[in-house]
Amino acid sequence: MKKHRWFLHLLVLTIILVPNYSFATKSNTELDLLQNPKEKNLKVIIENKRIVIGFQYTDTEDMWVEFKEGGVNFIFGIGNFYTRKHTKNLDMQELELFKETYTDWLSPYIVGANNSIDTNYQTFTGGWHGYNGDGTGSPTARTDNLRILVDGKETSTSIKANANKVELIVTNYIQGYNTKKEDGTGREILKEIVTYKITQSSIHVDVRIVALEDLVIKRYYGLQTDNFAWNGSIKYESSEIVNANIKSATHTKNKEDLLSKYTLVSENGKHILNASIDRENGIGNSEYLADNKPYIFTESYGKTYFNLINGIDKELLESQEIAWAGCYTLKTKEEGSN
Repeated sequence: MKKHRWFLHLLVLTIILVPNYSFATKSNTELDLLQNPKEKNLKVIIENKRIVIGFQYTDTEDMWVEFKEGGVNFIFGIGNFYTRKHTKNLDMQELELFKETYTDWLSPYIVGANNSIDTNYQTFTGGWHGYNGDGTGSPTARTDNLRILVDGKETSTSIKANANKVELIVTNYIQGYNTKKEDGTGREILKEIVTYKITQSSIHVDVRIVALEDLVIKRYYGLQTDNFAWNGSIKYESSEIVNANIKSATHTKNKEDLLSKYTLVSENGKHILNASIDRENGIGNSEYLADNKPYIFTESYGKTYFNLINGIDKELLESQEIAWAGCYTLKTKEEGSN
């Protein structure tokens, strides 16, 4: 009996003294992805709800692109951009902020339900737009799910890895302008599935938009850019290459002026950002753009937009869907010169 008491005392003491934590060990996925770093173009760091992906940008410099929650809706998407001296190290030490993101890179919606509506006042919802129609007020959208694939291997843990491709599959739910509520409990009428495919220097974007009930989309831009790090000039690349003042409101002629890309250049001429839409993919074909509307336009407050739905409403019945695809490409003067 005394032996049993002595054992129980020792067991209780052991439970009290041993801290409650899990050992930090590399997952099989991380161990696999760390192999042969010389053959990989990307550095990938995943920490909690933040993903930072780096690649060699110049001979002496790396560019890092961050993906995280943003705006009043905490929608997961493109965040800040950073640079640092080129290194093979898998860490984020000495990162210098290149571009802080204050807005959405993918379009919000002017979308309304056909039934059980609360108002007909049309404002943007989704993206970084809240109840008040701008970046304020209660949420009008949410990110429901995030899947992360590094070189085709799905992971849900914090890792550091070398890779050639990262896929982020984000599922968002969007309220309508006539179903949103001031307390944030508005009815969600749209599901948005965004797939980011990140390779060296490029972010490919594929978007599926699924109606959760009968609805109408009145305006939707698709791909857009926050121009402040590339605020020297803009070039609309169409049937006629047009260089425009990026600090003024400008646009292409109309939707018949066929084009799929525009190019932003920084003031010092070093940094170049290309944004493009696949004209052969889904609503990228300008079917829902009125004849007098431009396919691309720039506002003086520092953003440029494609114009996928504007002037011709797109009606969707429950479960119907539409799609589009585009790409961002980051270059330097040497790589971007003709």
